[in-house]
Amino acid sequence: MVKFIVEASQNLKDCTVRAGVISDGGIIAQTPIRVLNSTELAHGDKINSSGLSVPRFPHKVFEITRFMKPQRVMDFIKNPEVSATITKNVRKISESAGNRIILFHPVLRKDMEISDEINEKLIELQIHCEHEVTTILDSYNSPVSSFKKRLKESIKQIKNSGNYSEPMPSIRMDMDNKLFNEKIDTCIENNIRAINLTYANIRDHFQNFMSLVKLARNKSTRSVWMHMSETPRKILRQTSVSHLLPLVSIDSYALNSKPLPLGIIQRKEVIIKRFDSHTLGFLTPEEHIKIHGNTPACNCFVENRNKLTDTLSVYQAADLLSSAMQCHETNSSFYELNRSRRAIFNHKYDEYLRTKSHINMPLKRLLKIDLAQGELP
Repeated sequence: MVKFIVEASQNLKDCTVRAGVISDGGIIAQTPIRVLNSTELAHGDKINSSGLSVPRFPHKVFEITRFMKPQRVMDFIKNPEVSATITKNVRKISESAGNRIILFHPVLRKDMEISDEINEKLIELQIHCEHEVTTILDSYNSPVSSFKKRLKESIKQIKNSGNYSEPMPSIRMDMDNKLFNEKIDTCIENNIRAINLTYANIRDHFQNFMSLVKLARNKSTRSVWMHMSETPRKILRQTSVSHLLPLVSIDSYALNSKPLPLGIIQRKEVIIKRFDSHTLGFLTPEEHIKIHGNTPACNCFVENRNKLTDTLSVYQAADLLSSAMQCHETNSSFYELNRSRRAIFNHKYDEYLRTKSHINMPLKRLLKIDLAQGELP
């Protein structure tokens, strides 16, 4: 069974950042962690097929991010052929993930009612694929009484399957704060040790994020693993959202990456914006060169040339620039979060943040943290 242990934490005003370990058998993942998702793995496969580089993803947790339209969900429930096809596909992706803790997150429309039948069938899929964590779905703004019933029946279904999988209720961050807190409390009452949270705008749902901090500060609930799905890439245009999440006690997160398109698509010329771990922002090549010169300033598997401009040219010529930038961000962000762990253990996370220029404004606007202050309580 999956376990989560908090090893160190630091309070910054109303926020709490923590470092811990997610483990299952011999698999150990240090937090805070960026989780590898199925789309990012597919980008790595494209680069591998080109022969330009051999992908190496150090991530020990893997999320199968599955976009499912309402009609596709109904086909999965009612049509045995569709059900078999989707199950086979998810199983194949699970096997390609290798030796990792695997969780399944279906991306569904917010207004879609998730019936007991839908939830049960998707649990069956996860059990069949032998995932270490089993997601339990909930309809948006469903009453607490329905959530309690769904949770108990789902836990029973997982237990009766004989599959040693950790139940992981999925809760949206964009619901009313009172209802959100009641559902979190229901999880705790049922000894839930892992929660899958669906991202929502931090500013609009600030109180819900602060509820997570309270959960992390409480000695009796601090060992609950909090994983966030559907995380956007940027906030305020050029800052990485995901590197704000540890401050609201999120232990792991996966990006909201859409699946790769099939067939020939009409490509639009876009301005290259590459993740920079030194600033936690997204920089154009010109901005990067002003700060770092023409060196890649990263040693991930994508950077197979001594000059950044040469690396970009090679992947652009192979029509793989988008995949290369995704893989670079996936690994660079992962390693940067790993470096941030040391600051948490040393209670110097505020000093760490002061070295990241692009994080200043989001911290001030969204979390009311002003790094210009000498000390943060």
